[in-house]
Amino acid sequence: MKVPLEPLALMVRAALLAAALAIAAALGTARAQSLRPNILFIIADDLGLDASPCYPGDRPKPPMPNLERLCSRGVVYDNAWTTPLCSPTRATLITGRYGFNNGIGFVINAESSPDMALSEKEITLHRLLGEARAPYAVGHFGKWHLAHQKIAESHPLKMGVTHFDGHLPSTPVPGYSHWMRTTNGKTAVSTEYMTTAFTDAAIAWIGKQRQPWLAWLAYTAPHDPFHLPPAHLHSKRSLDPSTSAIQADPQPYFDAMLEALDTEIGRLLESLAPETRANTLVIFLGDNGTDPRVYRGNAPRTQLWRDSRSKPSLYQGGIAVPLIVAGAGVKRRGEREGALVDASDLFPTIAEIAGARVAHRIDGVSFAKTFSKAGAGARKFAYSELFGEPWIRTPKGVRVQLRSLLGWTVRDERYKLIQWEDGRAALFDLAVDPDENSNLLSSALEPALESRLKALREANDALKRR
Repeated sequence: MKVPLEPLALMVRAALLAAALAIAAALGTARAQSLRPNILFIIADDLGLDASPCYPGDRPKPPMPNLERLCSRGVVYDNAWTTPLCSPTRATLITGRYGFNNGIGFVINAESSPDMALSEKEITLHRLLGEARAPYAVGHFGKWHLAHQKIAESHPLKMGVTHFDGHLPSTPVPGYSHWMRTTNGKTAVSTEYMTTAFTDAAIAWIGKQRQPWLAWLAYTAPHDPFHLPPAHLHSKRSLDPSTSAIQADPQPYFDAMLEALDTEIGRLLESLAPETRANTLVIFLGDNGTDPRVYRGNAPRTQLWRDSRSKPSLYQGGIAVPLIVAGAGVKRRGEREGALVDASDLFPTIAEIAGARVAHRIDGVSFAKTFSKAGAGARKFAYSELFGEPWIRTPKGVRVQLRSLLGWTVRDERYKLIQWEDGRAALFDLAVDPDENSNLLSSALEPALESRLKALREANDALKRR
């Protein structure tokens, strides 16, 4: 049977139109996916504001030109909080939920329960982005520290990490050039300098990606053990590398570690192809305050955690950290931002940038709007805490309980309340007393301050009722 010419032409035209639409849709989807930015999330370990470039300080800081360039290209956040210790910060970052919701309230170490770990039921950022409708490639490089070492080897893979190359516990033993490296569930001794190894792993993985990616790069530096890094990574080449010299004055070795960290961050950024770099959002964060032995703040240095005003305390030196964003999607350049941000906010911010829908309840709120508009933060109160069984072991092998550190803190744009578990409390006016020297609760409060105190306590209660 012959088909009339005109209907045949219409059929061909319709088929061609359908094919064209399908191709356009496919190209549109591909273009939309290619336009989604890559996300490079860099975490420095034990780096507070006192030692960070781009933040004020009374004492000289080591040169960190690559981070300084990042500051000049993006936004520096003046009011970012984490928790005072590694594990609870990382648990909050990866889940968007405070410790009282995710279960991690103190550092996980050899003194913790052998089954201590972030629950496998948690929806991690890695899992959210990796299983999204338009998935990201997700790689985790460097420190993990979310499970007791006895059960940690397979823990990252159970938490949604599809590629893990790093270090599971808190501290490299015996040091940065001899440590246990775990790659996708298999562990072996590594003698490659740790900061360089993490950088190399991230560079190699990024170079293989053909879809948008999240590279979670958690450096162990500048966490102890303090040491002298390889000479090509820093400027302090005349230092005595002996243990006795380091113990006598760890500060210059800590500074050399920071220089080495900055050098490797610069190498990573330079390794990105121009088109990749242009489409990559870079987020830099300190996980908690500086080690009290090398703290540059106005509080005295100390060997004892219980006397610290830096790590692991709820004072500003323990929880106020550097946060810098630059790159794809950041329209502000060389600007400072005063909006409140805490550790829980990184999860929804990165999810929003990646276009991944958050369908479950979290504590964080996205601060992505501040990338373009000053003062666009959505948070009225920031929160931090420590809880649990605070056992640690000193370098001399003594097991010590640090219950006096436990408590919670909440702040608004000016005032900060700390409530410790042992009943002590402190209220500070951070606008006039940023070093927290004057506890306003030591005398009777005026009505306006009573109102502020009430609002802060109510904010804490509201968070824990959600």
